Amino acid sequence: MRRTSDNGRRTAVILRAPVSGTAIRVLSEGNTVNRTRDSDLASGTSTPGIRSSRRDPRNFPVLYACLLAVVAAAGALGQVPAVGPPEYYRLRIVNQPGGPIEVSTTEGQSWEAIGKVRRAATATALPSSSIGVAAPSAVAGIAPDSVLLRLPGSPNAFRSLRIIADREPADAAAIQTDIPVGGALFRLLAPPPGSPVRLEREGRTGAVPAGYTPRPGDRLVILVQLPEDAAPPVVTLENKEGGSVTLTTASGVQRPLARVKQPLRGIGRYARTDRAGAGTVLSWTPTAVLISTAPNVRAAANADGAVEERGGFVIQPAEPNLRGTTHPPSQLLVEALPDGDPAAGLPLPPVSRLFGLSAPVSSGDVTDAGPTRVEVRLDEGEWEPVPALRGTLDGDRFLKAIQAAVGPKRTIKTGITHLRVLFGSLSRDTVRRRIQLVTAPLSDKVLSGKETIRADVMGEGVAFVLFQLNGKRVFVANLPPFSWDFDTTRVPNGEHLIEVRGLDKMLGVVTSSLVRVRVEN
Repeated sequence: MRRTSDNGRRTAVILRAPVSGTAIRVLSEGNTVNRTRDSDLASGTSTPGIRSSRRDPRNFPVLYACLLAVVAAAGALGQVPAVGPPEYYRLRIVNQPGGPIEVSTTEGQSWEAIGKVRRAATATALPSSSIGVAAPSAVAGIAPDSVLLRLPGSPNAFRSLRIIADREPADAAAIQTDIPVGGALFRLLAPPPGSPVRLEREGRTGAVPAGYTPRPGDRLVILVQLPEDAAPPVVTLENKEGGSVTLTTASGVQRPLARVKQPLRGIGRYARTDRAGAGTVLSWTPTAVLISTAPNVRAAANADGAVEERGGFVIQPAEPNLRGTTHPPSQLLVEALPDGDPAAGLPLPPVSRLFGLSAPVSSGDVTDAGPTRVEVRLDEGEWEPVPALRGTLDGDRFLKAIQAAVGPKRTIKTGITHLRVLFGSLSRDTVRRRIQLVTAPLSDKVLSGKETIRADVMGEGVAFVLFQLNGKRVFVANLPPFSWDFDTTRVPNGEHLIEVRGLDKMLGVVTSSLVRVRVEN
């Protein structure tokens, strides 16, 4: 944002980050290190970036404290509770090459672009019967590389359409995007299963008609709405043959979902699990729930020099025509239970209702206070995070790896006896941050250790520079070079938002710049 100063000159604060075309100098632990060559900023732009230097903030401790207090008070006065309809956001995909993929938090009054369509769909597909557990005319599943939609077909039938990541194999029943695997549409802003799907044609949004065939220019709209329960539900699994699979709602009501046919006895090297975070839910579809056990830190090389970054397991239907074969010890298979009273003799659903739950995948946002996650009980103990495990493990190696993960102060005898999936929650602030993470320019330099973030002030009218990390004030500078020492070891690995604001003498915002950085330690 820019504002013209009193003398008519343009003023801008540029947060220099290592993006292409910006000057980069990193000074770490007092030693200057040139990471890339210096180059000029594009003329007339305010490209966000990072240029590093060091300075001692102790020159103005009293002013610093006073500024933070005043800015905090001003922020508190401006806070107004969000009031609005029970819709967090909506997504719109225009079915034509180059068509925008957009997100709106204003029920479609305004949109922000998050990608484009590379290849349009021209047909729908006949899916497997498992999609029958999904809600009609809604998102049926989410995976790191796709969004699966259940659409109405002929009477008593259904069809499917996929929205897929860049470079994924496409057919006539898929809309291929330019969004990478694990990108915005498939993780940060992934619509949970059950999110309604609508069709927008000629300015009108309505239900997707039966027998729908995609046409060029069609606009598919996905609504991410407030769930009926105020608090997220929990799914608990007994990790033994014949064990129960139970849904507990926010009101405490328990509902049986399935029965364990094959318990979890290992982990496997599943694609997309590399450094995803132990306990992270990466996909929830009618045929599989994929959970990572790989921590989000770099793995050390083994004796052969190889580095293993992957690890995880799947929860899958036990029905023989659906479960497939990968690595049986890492497949937790559950079989469907009849709907309602078993004595009523009702037919079984094609797969357990577990796979049709409206379960949001883990967002990957490091500041997410209530992410979707998996926890375990070891040897019937208390609930705790999933142990960090990589590679292919089963049998005694699986138990030994769990023992190594928890440390020598405990003795693990049985291993994982229970698992539970805690569904994540949303707030309007969370959605706004996720959209910022998607739309803010990404630095092409990975940060680690101690870095110094410098803001270049161009023009006049800026008296103070305020640094914010993930929406929280961390430093105020009043003398050039305006900089802040960022100890990246104090934050989780992953993507973070750094915002710098230029303030005038009355602490009004003159200009600001936002950049997304990735931390890897």
